[in-house]
Amino acid sequence: MKFGDFFSRGHYGATTDGPPPAKPFSLDWPLLQIGPNDWWTVRDACEGTQIFGATGSGKTSGSGRAIARQFLRSGFGGLVLTVKRDEKDLWLKYCAETGRSDSVILVSADLKECYNILSHESKRSSGQVYTETIMGIFNEVIDIVDRFDGEARDEKFWVLNERKLLRNAIELLLLGHGKVSIKRIENIIHSGPRQADEAYIRKWSLDSLCGHTISKAEKYAPKEDRVEDLHRVKRFWLHEFAGMNEKTRDSILLSITARLDRMNSGPLQKLFSTETTFTPEMTFNGAIIILDFSVKEHGDLGIYVQAALKYCWQKAVERRTVNESTRPVFLWCDESQFFANKTDQAFQTTARSAKAATVYLTQNLPNYYTMLGGKNPQDTTNSLLGNFQTKIFHQNTCNVTNAWAAELIAKVWQTSASEGYSDGEKDQDGKTRKGSFSWGRNPIFEYDITPRDFTTLKKGGPANELMVEAVFYPGGRLLSNKKPFSKVLFNQTV
Repeated sequence: MKFGDFFSRGHYGATTDGPPPAKPFSLDWPLLQIGPNDWWTVRDACEGTQIFGATGSGKTSGSGRAIARQFLRSGFGGLVLTVKRDEKDLWLKYCAETGRSDSVILVSADLKECYNILSHESKRSSGQVYTETIMGIFNEVIDIVDRFDGEARDEKFWVLNERKLLRNAIELLLLGHGKVSIKRIENIIHSGPRQADEAYIRKWSLDSLCGHTISKAEKYAPKEDRVEDLHRVKRFWLHEFAGMNEKTRDSILLSITARLDRMNSGPLQKLFSTETTFTPEMTFNGAIIILDFSVKEHGDLGIYVQAALKYCWQKAVERRTVNESTRPVFLWCDESQFFANKTDQAFQTTARSAKAATVYLTQNLPNYYTMLGGKNPQDTTNSLLGNFQTKIFHQNTCNVTNAWAAELIAKVWQTSASEGYSDGEKDQDGKTRKGSFSWGRNPIFEYDITPRDFTTLKKGGPANELMVEAVFYPGGRLLSNKKPFSKVLFNQTV
């Protein structure tokens, strides 16, 4: 059976022509035609999309390009993360082609556009909510720092104590000064008490930033709902931290300082301390924020900056009030293995109700296994991808990914034709009787698409008349071909 027999007639990844939809922004607005009578809609997009394809398979110039342009043409706002040097120019081109150039906010290392995360969040929230938000940002960056450093952060004692120290430094600064900076956090941590006896504490409280901040917090009596927070923070610094085993404390300090140091240098430091000229919420009104911090140019720091902004954007999306006229927004990550993390799993569970479309592109599953790490990277990856309803598979030579795709689409009962011929037997006179033919049809249970089939999908370029093939699996429904997938052709020039 030939590969083409598995599909209905191949269809172009056709798009709707004409102006963006009038308000309200309907979840049922069609974006891509994926079959004779089948459309991929805003609702489908907001259930998450994962695109796989080998380098040169056409995943970016095929389905990626078609989806990106339709998001822009349909009036979406969005956040674009970058890994490759040319991604900024590619998205500027998309925006120009769809009449969205005026919507672009380009954030780059020159920081002409800035977002002071700590300052913005302090104006939006206060107290425990602010602390949790800032901790979330730090945790996000710290997790990625550890991932790039190749450290297995499974030692719960150290992880919990480092983050407990960080949390109490943040809360103390909020109680005593009402604002937070990376430098102040470092100074609070390094000026914490090293002994628990009263004489030492009295002298320490006069000579250290940590001690002065506690005194200031006590002097300016906090609101009633924060009195218990003050008592808890004091107990930590004056008893728990002061009485900690010296070697344990020094180890925790060394570890957390190394991580904070990453945030206190280069573009990440400026991001936390400069004036704010843009916010994630601007995408709700149609802004296209392009983060031009490619890994090839900025290394790991480019990932840290984008991870922090990605987290802030996701939290802002989760907070917003949504109704039928709310504008959809998108998160775009090509080379998504650099940015995927546990936060995405939680975000995707509510993304549709928030009208947020996430599109992740990567070469193969092992990319995720390597970058997500941990004791069970396959389980972590499967959990993440389970929250993306749409899967798009371009040409690939990765056996692991192709086998996973074939299993996802599943096996079906098919009919296998067989035929045979048997020679005639000799009779008593030594003459050979005529042979006989036999044929039949037998039911067999096999892949609807085999892993091998993914290796021969068209990759675009002149050899394929600029046409890119993909197996499009929208999830949760049968298409007009009576299958849960279709074969779609994308024109690299239209």
